[in-house]
Amino acid sequence: MPTEVHGQGDLPEIDLDIAISHVGTAWEVLRGQNIFITGGTGFVGKWLLATLKHARQAHQLNCRTTILSRHPDNFARDYSFMDPTWMKLCKGDVRNFTFPQGEHAVVIHAATDVARQSNSKDMLETCGAGTERVLAFAKQAHAKKFHLVSSGAVYGRQPNDMSAMPESYSWSDSATEDLDAYTLGKRQAELLTRNAQSQSACEFTI
Repeated sequence: MPTEVHGQGDLPEIDLDIAISHVGTAWEVLRGQNIFITGGTGFVGKWLLATLKHARQAHQLNCRTTILSRHPDNFARDYSFMDPTWMKLCKGDVRNFTFPQGEHAVVIHAATDVARQSNSKDMLETCGAGTERVLAFAKQAHAKKFHLVSSGAVYGRQPNDMSAMPESYSWSDSATEDLDAYTLGKRQAELLTRNAQSQSACEFTI
């Protein structure tokens, strides 16, 4: 049966099967773990949770997830496959949320304030102060893995003489003038995450 993601239609089971197969044995790091997710109520986050739910069932992972949301009641109502037996909603803003209790071995930070068409100030604060707050929570929660969901927007505008941007392209070399708040905010979030990596035994990925 397809999984319905509110506002995005049905996700065919074959697509979810392909998604979890690409991850392969890496799903094992989630077995029996507590996971903390920001941005889980956004466009990418809902797909992430749908895939996680499918993988949890397919691999019997028995993981538990805490999802940060500014409006958890709305999310619980609209999110058709919300499962309270292993999904817990935590009310708060990513910039100043109260830390959930207990250890969380995996932290996935995907929050960026784009859905509300926020102004530049809100965007930069969500990316900057929000990332700092989530990094602080990961430290308190004794996280073993921290993953920042970033964007290709960090590379800035593609040069006219470049047919495609390689992953090795250094956005530090690109000009910062005329870049939008989303690009600057994502760059800040990546820098904060890289800086945290040098001060922690936690494994950080972007």
